[in-house]
Amino acid sequence: ILEATAPEFCPANTVDDSCPDGPCCQGEDCCVLHVGTIAKEISSPNYPLQSRSGQTCSYKLVSEPGSQISVNFLDLDLPADATQTCSDFVQLIEDRNSASSLIGTAGRSFCGQQLPNYPGPSVLISAGNSLTVNYHTAMTSLQRGKGFKAAVTAVNPLCSPMTFEHKYGDCDCYNTCGDTIVEPETTTTTTTSTTTTTPTTTSTTTTTTSTTTTTTTTTTTTTTTTTTTTTSTTTTTTTTTTTTTTTTTTTTTTTTTTTTTTTTTTT
Repeated sequence: ILEATAPEFCPANTVDDSCPDGPCCQGEDCCVLHVGTIAKEISSPNYPLQSRSGQTCSYKLVSEPGSQISVNFLDLDLPADATQTCSDFVQLIEDRNSASSLIGTAGRSFCGQQLPNYPGPSVLISAGNSLTVNYHTAMTSLQRGKGFKAAVTAVNPLCSPMTFEHKYGDCDCYNTCGDTIVEPETTTTTTTSTTTTTPTTTSTTTTTTSTTTTTTTTTTTTTTTTTTTTTSTTTTTTTTTTTTTTTTTTTTTTTTTTTTTTTTTTT
């Protein structure tokens, strides 16, 4: 029997992203996103409008050691040609192989106008705590789709639950599995730098604001039982009707008168 032990690190939401020029930048790891338990959305440039031609873009997703990266595709519109070949595609690729990984160093590319693995959940998980999402469009002038959109999170079943969206026919499903074992650290840091230069004076002001938010949810369940007793009374009324019959006898007497007339004739 395998027993779960507390991990050394859990996914956190405390590290800022480093993607100053967007995902279509130049140079290795020029767009790095830190992934925690709070989902972040990534998409192709210009989404949800039509993609442009000749684009090569990349997001590098990283999280704490021991965590894995979940990519939950929410939309995919990259039309394939008649042979189902992808000239425009989105690709997931890892920096190492694993026997259980569906991605690996060879990567997985997707195109078309249905979510990967549809109608099953469109979720792919990295083997380690880093994953690269590449986006490529060809130089052709053919009309192309709007690209892709996905939600990315860090998952570790020893720390926190996994949540993902799933489209099945006309239904949109929202699924959460697991429990919060270690409360994730959530810190938002905003740094603002203002530099003012004069011929004789240079002044630099840096303001750093750190906000830590802890949310506690208390659920109270009240059960009220109401018993209702209904008494039904039935009243029976009996009506007796007496009928009196009166018989009337009528006697009719008929009198017959005979008259004799004598006629005398004289000649």
